[in-house]
Amino acid sequence: MLRLGGWIILVVLLLAPGAVHAAECSALAGLSADRLPHASISAAAPVAAGPFSPDGDPAHAAPTPAFCRVVGVIGQSVRFEIWLPDNWNGKFLMAAAGGGAGYINYADMRKALAAGYATAATDTGHVAGDNAWMGNPDLLDRWVVGGAPPSRIEASHVGADGRATRTRPLCAWPGAARWDGVGDTDKAASFSCAAPPRS
Repeated sequence: MLRLGGWIILVVLLLAPGAVHAAECSALAGLSADRLPHASISAAAPVAAGPFSPDGDPAHAAPTPAFCRVVGVIGQSVRFEIWLPDNWNGKFLMAAAGGGAGYINYADMRKALAAGYATAATDTGHVAGDNAWMGNPDLLDRWVVGGAPPSRIEASHVGADGRATRTRPLCAWPGAARWDGVGDTDKAASFSCAAPPRS
């Protein structure tokens, strides 16, 4: 099962201060499984300003500013890319794919990058045109039809050394993370999502 917490942790780690500079870009490929428990990075490399084609085909090249390109997989099947501009505006924009998706939306990633945004996209775990995934009632029914989203999504605060210093569960509105009264106050496992007190 896809763990969205892995995606959130990945984005937080990559957007941590200092991670956007091209000089440190290649080091992102070495992030270990204990720091990215539900994702793996297959490549991270700086891309110089100028014509760039994500698939390597010169016919698909278009001008881009200098950036760090990170390529990887969430879980076992969700391919993703994160582009971190050298001249980051401090903001993040997720590039979505419409319809049945199944592709990384490079066009919208280019636009976001040109405006200085750090940007990311996924193929949602399948290839466009291959609709076999739609026949999996377990994946679709549990979340879309049954309204049962992932049981827990966690966010991390990352320190200067790149390690998570504090984690918290992300709670559906209007709920909030509440400390259980026992355990480490820096660990998400010590918190539960709870509705706000009634007045």
